[in-house]
Amino acid sequence: MESVTFFVPGKPRGKGRPRFSNGRAYTDEQTRAYEYQIAAGYRRIAGKFRFPDDVFLRVRVQQQMPVPKSASKVKKTAMLEGSTYPSAKPDLDNVVKAVLDALNGVAYKDDARVVGLYSQKVYSDNPGVLVEISRMGGEPTRR
Repeated sequence: MESVTFFVPGKPRGKGRPRFSNGRAYTDEQTRAYEYQIAAGYRRIAGKFRFPDDVFLRVRVQQQMPVPKSASKVKKTAMLEGSTYPSAKPDLDNVVKAVLDALNGVAYKDDARVVGLYSQKVYSDNPGVLVEISRMGGEPTRR
């Protein structure tokens, strides 16, 4: 497979901050549940397929935020047409971190193989996270 695209429905969530107890760091239950949902979304589309350990990967993450209920019809239209972007939480980078961490050992051995990343935040009537993982072509360029 050259690429895998899947959608995780529901309001996007960011990676929670690590919690500490008895000198150990751990991931909170809500973040673990969301990462499980992301991994399950990948598995629904790709099954047990995992990208080879020696390939470089590009990941695209589109965070589709719900339109606020308080938005007027004019504002809602502007939001859905893409002339207004969401700035509410969760932060874009925290959602990307949740996606990349959730797919470790599922879509790829380690997210260190992700060398290209594109992410954006948009409004949608269908909130969720759209993820595309694809192989990078050729050798990396060095300058």
